[in-house]
Amino acid sequence: MSIGAIYYTDFRADPKILQTCRDQIKKSFDGELISVTLNKPLDNFGRNLVLIEPEGRSYPTMVKQILMGLKALTTKYVYFLENDVLYHPSHFDFTPPTDD
Repeated sequence: MSIGAIYYTDFRADPKILQTCRDQIKKSFDGELISVTLNKPLDNFGRNLVLIEPEGRSYPTMVKQILMGLKALTTKYVYFLENDVLYHPSHFDFTPPTDD
């Protein structure tokens, strides 16, 4: 099964929370991971892409981050991962039964 994930962040939450959430993803997800960060890089968390957006955080910026991640992934299925959510391992159990 070809499963990937896009993690997108603007680094606005408490760094301890963000790191805890990333640690949980690392423990729970075993697929292609693309991290798309806003204006600065993130080391050791999947393949990192940096969106340089001088105007900063906004909903249109978040959509740009998601689109960057989608274009970079090579997988058939994609999980979207917000930066400040603590995902339970069961979150990654679902795959669609059919492609339609």
